[in-house]
Amino acid sequence: MAKRVPPASTDSPPKKRAPRQVPVDDVPPDDLQALFGRSLKIARLQMRLTLEDITLATGMKNQYVSKVENGQTNLTLATMKKLAAVVRLDVSEMIKRPSLRTNPVIRTPRNKP
Repeated sequence: MAKRVPPASTDSPPKKRAPRQVPVDDVPPDDLQALFGRSLKIARLQMRLTLEDITLATGMKNQYVSKVENGQTNLTLATMKKLAAVVRLDVSEMIKRPSLRTNPVIRTPRNKP
């Protein structure tokens, strides 16, 4: 029989994985859970936060936050507010339909001779 060797103990914290890219897929405009989850994931990745960062800030479990991001769980308004606060957004911004989201165009003034 082969002997099992226990893993070496290290004092350094585990390394964080790099955030993955958000897949570009359409979310049905009437599925508010999916819209909120997709917005949460996009905001989290843009802020370079991990699921663990979100769970530490909210006290929720990784599996639950993952299900939220994938639109697989029902949310209360209180949960939405808590998650939105971590990514510094309003719940109303996170559940807008993608077609209603607008990115402002900022134009620089042209100097006319």
